[in-house]
Amino acid sequence: MPDANRNSYLNMLPTSIRMPLKRMFNSNAVINNPIDVDVASTAGIKVSAATTDAITLDSTFTHGLDFNHVNTTSAIALHFIAAYTGKVIETGTYSSTASNAVTLSSTNTRPVSFLADDAGAVMTGNIRGVLSRVLLTALHTGSLTVDAIRGQIKFPAGVDFDADYASGVQGYIEISGSTDFNLNSDDHAVCGIRSRVEVGANLAIQQGYLAGVYVELNTTGAYSVTQDADGILAGMVITYTDQKNDAWGYGIYMAPSSVDVGMVVNNAVTGISLAGTTTTGIAILGASTNAISITGASSVAQINLSHTLAAADDRCILITSSSSSTSAGTSQAPIKMTHTMTGVGAVGGRAEFNTTYNASGAIGGWSNALKGNFTFGANCTGGTGLHSAVCAEITVPNVSVSGGFYTGLEVELNLPASHVPQAKQLSMMYFSPNTTAATFDTYGTLFELAGVSVGAGKVFDTCTAGAASHALRITIAGTYYYIMLQDNVDA
Repeated sequence: MPDANRNSYLNMLPTSIRMPLKRMFNSNAVINNPIDVDVASTAGIKVSAATTDAITLDSTFTHGLDFNHVNTTSAIALHFIAAYTGKVIETGTYSSTASNAVTLSSTNTRPVSFLADDAGAVMTGNIRGVLSRVLLTALHTGSLTVDAIRGQIKFPAGVDFDADYASGVQGYIEISGSTDFNLNSDDHAVCGIRSRVEVGANLAIQQGYLAGVYVELNTTGAYSVTQDADGILAGMVITYTDQKNDAWGYGIYMAPSSVDVGMVVNNAVTGISLAGTTTTGIAILGASTNAISITGASSVAQINLSHTLAAADDRCILITSSSSSTSAGTSQAPIKMTHTMTGVGAVGGRAEFNTTYNASGAIGGWSNALKGNFTFGANCTGGTGLHSAVCAEITVPNVSVSGGFYTGLEVELNLPASHVPQAKQLSMMYFSPNTTAATFDTYGTLFELAGVSVGAGKVFDTCTAGAASHALRITIAGTYYYIMLQDNVDA
C-alpha cells in the first residue's frame, strides 16, 4: 500500500492505535505530526507513571512545543494544576561556572520571550504582559525573603565588565514616532517602571520600611567600594543616553499632597550636594510655614557657606522680601535671630560680621563690615515715632548688680602697635549728613538724648558753677573743636 494511502487510513484510527502502527509499518517514515490529537479529549498527552523526562526533545527542531490553534481568551496553552509543588520551568543549572545554563550569544539575545500586542483593538481594564504573583496566607517569622520576580546578574571573581550596561531588571518604554499623551488623570503616568503599594485596610508599620522602591547596598565582610575619578556609586542615577536631545523636566517629582516629608537624609556625610553649574540650587516656590527648618545639633555650623564672589555685586546670601502688613503694634522682621545662652560664665552671644581686606595695596574709598539702611520710598508721606537705620538695645539684669558695665552701643577701635596715623584720621564715631547737608546744618543736632530729667546731680545737670577744667576734642568739617568739661559741676 502506498505510504500516502496508508497514512490516510491510519489517521482515521485513535491516537493510541495509530502511532504504534505508523512506527511498525515504517520506522524511517517521515511523520508530520508524531503526536496528533484530533478529537476532543480530557488529556491530549497524559503521562501517568513515574518518568525521568515526561517529554524529551533531543534532536533538531523548529518549535519544541507549538500551539497554533486560535482559541478562546479563557484557554490556557500551558497549565499546571493547583497545589503543584515542583518547579514549573527551569533552564540549565543554577551555577557560577560557564556552560551550565542557556547560552547567550549575539544570535541568541533573548532566550525567553513573551510577545503580545493589542491586535489593533481598543483595550480596557488592567493588562499585564507577564504576571508573577505570590500569595502569602500564613504568618512568616525568622529569616525569610520573598521576591515575586528577581532579576540577577552575577560577576564571578576576576570577571571585569568594560561594556555599556548591565541591569538586573530593565523597564522600557519605546516611543518610535510622534506621540501625544493625554492621560485620564493628572496622577496617572506612562513610565519605564511603576511601583505601587496598595493598602486596603488599616496598616501599622511597627518596624522597618514599607516602600515603593527600596534600594539596598550589600558589601559583605570587610570589603568596600572605591569610586575613582569618573566612577560613581549611587542608590539612584538619573541621566540621559548618548543620543541626548532633551533633559528630564524634573529629576524627582513629588505630586501635590503625596508625601508628608519630601526627603529624609539620615546620618550622611553630606545631606545634599549640588555639583556643577546651576541657575538655582534650591527653589522653594510654594507657601510654607518654614521653608527650611533646621532643628538638629551642629558642632560647626547649621549653614556653612564658603564661596568666592566673581564680581563686586555678587552675593553669598541675597534675601528679597516684601510685606503688606498694616500692623502698628508688631514690628516686621524679615531676618530674626534668637539665641539663648544657658552656660554659666559664658561670653558673647552675638551675630558676627567679619570682613578682612587682604590685598597688597590700599583699600578703596569706603569699607564696612555691617551696614544698616532704611529708605522711605517715593510714595511715603512721612511717619510718626522714631525711625533709624540701626537700633541697639540692651535689657539689663533685673537685680542689684555689683559688677559689669552696661551700654546700648559699644564701639571699639583696634590699633595695632605699628599703626601711625596722620592728624584727624582716627575717631571713635563718624557722623556725616549726606545728599542735602544744608538741611541738617539748619535743623539737625549732633544727637538726641530722650527720656531724661533735668536737675542737679542728673545726667543732664543744670549747675554751671566754676570754670571748665577739661575739654573733649572733636572734629567738625576737618577742624578741631573742644567741648568744655567740668569735673566738679555740683561743687
